[in-house]
Amino acid sequence: MRKNSGPGWKLTQMSSQSQPGSEDGALRAGHIVRTQVIGSPISQSLSPVLLGAAGLGIKCERIEIHSGELHDHMASLEAAGIAGLSVTMPLKQEAFSVCDTVDDLARQVGAINTIVFRASPGASDSCITTGYNTDVAGIVAAVREQCGASSQFGQGAILGSGATASSALAALRELGVKRVTVCARRSGGEDTVFAAAKRFGISLDYCPLELAAELIGNGRLVISTLPFGVADVIAAAINAERMDCSKVTVLDAAYVPYPSLLTQAVLDHGGMSVPGYEMLIHQGLAQAQLFTGQEPNADAAHQAVTAALGC
Repeated sequence: MRKNSGPGWKLTQMSSQSQPGSEDGALRAGHIVRTQVIGSPISQSLSPVLLGAAGLGIKCERIEIHSGELHDHMASLEAAGIAGLSVTMPLKQEAFSVCDTVDDLARQVGAINTIVFRASPGASDSCITTGYNTDVAGIVAAVREQCGASSQFGQGAILGSGATASSALAALRELGVKRVTVCARRSGGEDTVFAAAKRFGISLDYCPLELAAELIGNGRLVISTLPFGVADVIAAAINAERMDCSKVTVLDAAYVPYPSLLTQAVLDHGGMSVPGYEMLIHQGLAQAQLFTGQEPNADAAHQAVTAALGC
């Protein structure tokens, strides 16, 4: 249950680099702010619902873009009047190659989920693209909203090792988690959470993915960044072993459908859930502010997303 509509998503939780504001002319009365959500698969994305309900005149279109296609897509946007892009998998790392500038947090995390277009100073026919990461703020705000702003977690676990896992690591760091274990099929490599940990100066523990259920049962804040369905085997193990999850809080970023089998298994065995759609909402509210320079209607956006999910 959502406790409040507090400002957890606000951009003060992101890097202090320049952000768009009203001086950019991003929002005027009656002005439609055109955006896109890009990635693959994209048909179930709720970004158009969320951004459209934010009260800022944003119209968001779903565009299926596969890995390796982002450069060509960006070229097609030059005359399209697009204010920005919501970037999903598998493009969060590829996005670095199409941005003129990148926010400090996004660079440290190694993942971009938001691209903002601004007119170049003194050149009305060209624009500057800036990459941001709002996933970190989204995770932090969702956890604090559900668990309380003063909640403390001694240990954290991340399921998966890709771009969203890197954002989860930064969020756990901001939440004050001191020890983090990554459960994944691989224990290193470029463009992974392990590379992000080195940039942050964080030491990680590693656990093979097949042992994730046992790790979760020990009690901790768990963030799953695995694609939909991949964590089902972990849920089955929790159920088969009837694990005590009373000290477990889980956030499954795969928010459709809610609850996932993993979330349901934790709930059935005494644990707590931070709904993945809350992360979506908070990161999307931050995107809306980046796209327009204005404060979005958080309550209306929340109501639209939960209604779309049937929650």
